[in-house]
Amino acid sequence: EVILKANTKNQKISWKGGVQVESRVLQHNAQFSNDQEEIRLDLAGSLDGQLWDLEAIFLPVYGKSLQELLQMDGKRQYLQASTSLLYTKNPNGYLLSLPVQELADRFIIPGIKLNDFSGVKIYKKLSTSPFALNLTMLPKVKFPGIDLLTQYSTPEGSSVPIFEATIPEIHLTVSQFTLPKSLPVGNTVFDLNKLANMIADVDLPSVTLPEQTIVIPPLEFSVPAGIFIPFFGELTARAGMASPLYNVTWSAGWKTKADHVETFLDSMCTSTLQFLEYALKVVETHKIEEDLLTYNIKGTLQHCDFNVEYNEDGLFKGLWDWQGEAHLDITSPALTDFHLYYKEDKTSLSASAASSTIGTVGLDSSTDDQSVELNVYFHPQSPPEKKLSIFKTEWRYKESDGERSHMLLNP
Repeated sequence: EVILKANTKNQKISWKGGVQVESRVLQHNAQFSNDQEEIRLDLAGSLDGQLWDLEAIFLPVYGKSLQELLQMDGKRQYLQASTSLLYTKNPNGYLLSLPVQELADRFIIPGIKLNDFSGVKIYKKLSTSPFALNLTMLPKVKFPGIDLLTQYSTPEGSSVPIFEATIPEIHLTVSQFTLPKSLPVGNTVFDLNKLANMIADVDLPSVTLPEQTIVIPPLEFSVPAGIFIPFFGELTARAGMASPLYNVTWSAGWKTKADHVETFLDSMCTSTLQFLEYALKVVETHKIEEDLLTYNIKGTLQHCDFNVEYNEDGLFKGLWDWQGEAHLDITSPALTDFHLYYKEDKTSLSASAASSTIGTVGLDSSTDDQSVELNVYFHPQSPPEKKLSIFKTEWRYKESDGERSHMLLNP
């Protein structure tokens, strides 16, 4: 089944199909739509029926069949998959319009030729004189005078200006006309009355058509006077799978905000097997300020056995000059908590790994024009005020009469 609907504002096409083989049913469909706000593509497919004989699969370890273990007795078997792509249009953008100059009786569009700056002239009113069209063997047609009016404006709800031309209602007058009884063709004249006598032995009657008026309704047409280039809007891709045992969805996308760009990744899983369930969410923002690219990443992962949180803030000066810090926190009711930390700037670097049961192992490093310091330490959980230095070193550079360097090492 194919369905197509289209007009100047909305277009939509959909396709559906399916096939059945014994107790199994395969269905699939696709749909594409485009309107003033978004463009969307959807694809989906499903397989339904008695797909697998789970009762025949016996697991000796559990002493049960796979159907009993998965609690599928009496449940419908199916497998569904779907994906979609959605683009949301951005109403903002760049407008490239013609440099129109409006005078009292005309519009002028400056030309691009160096030797001709007069440009294109579009008069606000163009008039034609009345005239008559008189052809042999045809009635006389009188055309009235016509005023072609041109306006330059920006329609409501649009940012692109247009030239709009209007032709008013026209009344054509067709004069009284008597149908001829002879028809000249080249040098020969066909006598229609004689022809009628030969065929039907009758004379042609005299037929006179009265004067008539033909009304042509007013006509309007417009031509754009510019091009609108929209900013990139929002793009979202989704994918999902569903079954009696396992359901998962993924979505990723790009959003253009007023002062930054945002990307995201979401995923969620539900299942009859609890250890497979999770919820993932990641959001990343990018922003350019004073020739610096700043960004932030926030992510969370929720599971029945643990939770993960990640946060990173940073900026780039050029391609390789990076500064920022990152946190990774893992908490668990069943396992130990674990925390990672990293920070870097122009002159220093810090990193640490901490456990709620053991303590913290860290590294501090700093540098300047005269020295470089490095310290590796251990901070036990108890006592909390104690800090052990595992490895510490310092390089110093001094210049007196000649060049020399000095190194201090504290193991």
